[in-house]
Amino acid sequence: MLKRLTAAVSAAVTACVLLAAMPAGGAAAIPGDLNCDDEITVADAVLMGRLMAEDPSLQLTAEARRNADYDTDGLLCMTDLRAVLSEAERAGFDPPVTAATSASVTTAAAVTTVSTASSSASEITLPPLYTEIGSLLIAPYPFAVRRNEVVTLCMIGQPNTVYNIEVYYSSGPSTAKGLEPHLTDSSGYTEWTWKIGGKTNSGNYHIDLTDGGETTVMPFSVVD
Repeated sequence: MLKRLTAAVSAAVTACVLLAAMPAGGAAAIPGDLNCDDEITVADAVLMGRLMAEDPSLQLTAEARRNADYDTDGLLCMTDLRAVLSEAERAGFDPPVTAATSASVTTAAAVTTVSTASSSASEITLPPLYTEIGSLLIAPYPFAVRRNEVVTLCMIGQPNTVYNIEVYYSSGPSTAKGLEPHLTDSSGYTEWTWKIGGKTNSGNYHIDLTDGGETTVMPFSVVD
């Protein structure tokens, strides 16, 4: 997964966003560590994508913004994002399905034009790995599953928020293990993994994702 995403971003390495000057001092910089947990992981790539997209809901400390400039050239570029993805890959994160790594690329893809070092406009087109459903980003989608299959649903919502998941079949809500409430991380990411019952009827159903106030309804299907 990370190898495919790294290859995808390499075509847009000239696109950059000028970072505001950061005040001196504070904790020692760890290039690429945007969540300031002393590690370079996929969560940092997610935050970098949101920063590149100028997400108005994103709140980062001055230390985190310094760390975003991986190569310390004063610009936030696709080269910085690619470097963080590579760091995550070296750390051994290579998920079998789309996961938070995708969020960084998807969010960056939402930036149709960004400033380059020469102040010209450059359009970024990257693989649409997540689908927007309501206020959430969901992957994979469409969500088609089979009986006895172990499935994973990835979601990006509000950061540091508890989300409840209800999987509804014709017989009612699922009681499968793995469908407990989850707290999203600082990038808004979480995922659920559960097994589809062996006696589940094929058909069209829905999943409700609720943050305590808003409910997003996601259709899915069980196929033969």
